[in-house]
Amino acid sequence: MQFQRFGRTYQLRIASLADLRHVLDLDESLWMANNAPVNTFRCDPELLAMLDTDGDGRIVTHELKAAVHWLFARLKPEAGLHGGEDTLPLSAIRADTAEGQALHRSAQYALEHLGATDRATISLAQARKYADTVAGQPLNGDGVIVPEAVDDPELTEYIRDVLACTEAEQDKSGRKGVSQSSHELFQQEIDDYLDWLAQDPDATETGKTERRPLGRDTAQAYALYEANKKKIDLFFEYGRVLAFEPALEPRLALQDPQIAELDVTDRDALQAGLAQAPIARPGPAAALPLSADRVNPAYSDWIERFKSRVLEPLLGSSPRDTLSAADWTAVKAAFAPYAAYMAAKKGARVESLPIEKLRRYHPNPFAEPLRKMIEQDQAVADVVQGIRSLKRLLLYCRDLTRLANNYVSFPMLYDPAERALFEMGSAVIDGRRFNFAVRVHELGPHSAVAKSSDICILYLEVTPGTGPDHRFTVAVPVTAGTRGNLAVGKRGVFFTIDGEECDARVVRIIENPVSLREALVAPFVRLTEYVSARIETLSGTAEKGLLSQVQKTETAAVSGSAADASSPPAAPLFGGGGLAPSGLFLGFSVATAALGSAFAFILKTLKGVSKGRIAAGLAAAAALVVVPVTLVAIAKLRRQDLSVLLEGCGWGINARMRLNRAQRRYFTTCPAYPRNARGVPNRRRAILWGLLLGLLLLLALRILLK
Repeated sequence: MQFQRFGRTYQLRIASLADLRHVLDLDESLWMANNAPVNTFRCDPELLAMLDTDGDGRIVTHELKAAVHWLFARLKPEAGLHGGEDTLPLSAIRADTAEGQALHRSAQYALEHLGATDRATISLAQARKYADTVAGQPLNGDGVIVPEAVDDPELTEYIRDVLACTEAEQDKSGRKGVSQSSHELFQQEIDDYLDWLAQDPDATETGKTERRPLGRDTAQAYALYEANKKKIDLFFEYGRVLAFEPALEPRLALQDPQIAELDVTDRDALQAGLAQAPIARPGPAAALPLSADRVNPAYSDWIERFKSRVLEPLLGSSPRDTLSAADWTAVKAAFAPYAAYMAAKKGARVESLPIEKLRRYHPNPFAEPLRKMIEQDQAVADVVQGIRSLKRLLLYCRDLTRLANNYVSFPMLYDPAERALFEMGSAVIDGRRFNFAVRVHELGPHSAVAKSSDICILYLEVTPGTGPDHRFTVAVPVTAGTRGNLAVGKRGVFFTIDGEECDARVVRIIENPVSLREALVAPFVRLTEYVSARIETLSGTAEKGLLSQVQKTETAAVSGSAADASSPPAAPLFGGGGLAPSGLFLGFSVATAALGSAFAFILKTLKGVSKGRIAAGLAAAAALVVVPVTLVAIAKLRRQDLSVLLEGCGWGINARMRLNRAQRRYFTTCPAYPRNARGVPNRRRAILWGLLLGLLLLLALRILLK
């Protein structure tokens, strides 16, 4: 087990699959991360789904450890794989375990089916191709038989009947089919339905029986009877209530507001409203009228059919205008045996099939052929499961080392030649390139967490070429130079890891010192801004006063033209209509004299002070400003923590991700001009000019102190 320093943290070195074994022995507190959201990784979605065993959208330490353990339980210790390969030698798979032997068989089966010339190795692409091929076949290992998988027309018809009478299941290809459970349910329904029919031997007879009071017409008559049985029961119930309390009659019919709300122009709405009313107007101990003009119009047609097909055959063929409560009780008693028989009905799912077909399926001649097909399909399931495990092994061999280097350790984050799996790309804005960006799903919560990072952070809204519907937000740290012209609304360009060029716009900035240089200059910048603001304020006040004086003078000049000509004229402020030069010069002279006196006082005071004390005073004044600012800036810059950007995205980070000077300049860089380019700034010349300016300042200070 070897550790390596990345940034200011010591992290486990995972350079190969052999190093990956150490993840199982390393305490989770020494991992860089202890959990991470799945959607932050630019990784194979199938691999991420395999790692996220509980489907909560996060990968935690025990899930990654379980994946590593699963991998090495199926690889030979001496396999010598480095990781990152798309192919796997079959000789690297263990042959001394049942799992390894199953993987061997699945790999050989897939290679043979694909007609591969090289049978010693298998690739991830080959495993996926075979899995897709099997999924599209009729027998694909899911235990579901689709009609297209059967050559026998009668068996195909039987399967379609099962699908028509039971809830169909989908096979892997998305087609509807029959499983063993749906086949057994169909057979049970047939048995129950035929047994139920056998309980009524009178069903085929024409004569009347106790169970079938109307013979063969009993079923149709019973359906008419059941259609509005509850309505007739309610009518006679209302009659008994009104016999006891006649005052309730208005409440048992449609109320006036209900009638008023009916839309008489809408036939459907009118029929729906009338259907809620009683079948006929109730009265105390009243009989049910049987003429169409005396019942609710919504039930008039039904009353005619009910009278002719049920009442008259049961109660007598003589014309009948009403139905008494006693007659209604007799009708219910006549249908009671048949009602009990119908209540015990079973097998309703297969009732739609012809009785002759149901009897042909009892006993079922297709049960055995279908069972054999299901067994054949389930036999393929072992191969399919083996292919799934083989894909898992290939994905783990290829990507698990890389994923661990973006979870247990973060070497790729600090390597200019690599990009971490949680990075989104680079931004170019304000003449600089920002080489670290993480995707932000919720701007508000992320910025609330990221404020504690002490890093200046840009939030960019990135719009890919696919359009605004695919727009996303990234957080970009500014780690070198100064803030410059970065501001909300400023636009730039964003290059994704895949090389796509996207429009980018700054939508939010978390302000913090970017560098020591910017922190040292900040107090003087604020002082300059304050002095400039004061000068602008004083200048504006003086300008307003001057304009006011000019306006007053002009007003006085206009009013003075109408005064007595004998009055002595006032001394003009303006010569020839302008301000008197003497007044202007006088004011300027006074100001100059005041500044000169102040400067002379300063020089006179300094003459009485030794040069050492002057230098010490200047140094003390500079130190009073610079030293606290420097200390605070250094402390803030040392506290800058890149891990907070990941924590805002939902990561659990164990270690602080501090940055050294080289890393700061890598994450935020100003690219150099091309070598041997002409007309570009000369860095050496700029250094010489800086040294010359420093010498001139020292010389001026020496002259001043003489």
